[in-house]
Amino acid sequence: MDNEVCIYFTMNGPQCVAKGNGDTIIIPRKGGGGKELKFFIEQAQEIGVRFLVCQPSLDLHGYTMDDMIEGVEMIGGAAFNDMACDADAVIGF
Repeated sequence: MDNEVCIYFTMNGPQCVAKGNGDTIIIPRKGGGGKELKFFIEQAQEIGVRFLVCQPSLDLHGYTMDDMIEGVEMIGGAAFNDMACDADAVIGF
């Protein structure tokens, strides 16, 4: 739909994009079963979704950028706030 989409991982979010975790986190499906988080991350990256991680949240969990999967970018909270203020829509969860 020609929209730029970014996902900002803050607080405990960096755990989702740390190397190896995408294989162990299962996203359940209604009716049973599910898929590994890695499946959804790869789909999103293929269509151009940007993955942004919060620097203080990396520090909180003892991570560095070397611990993150390929394609993750680091930005601070102020940079994210600027992006959010300029965005047409922001969804938080």
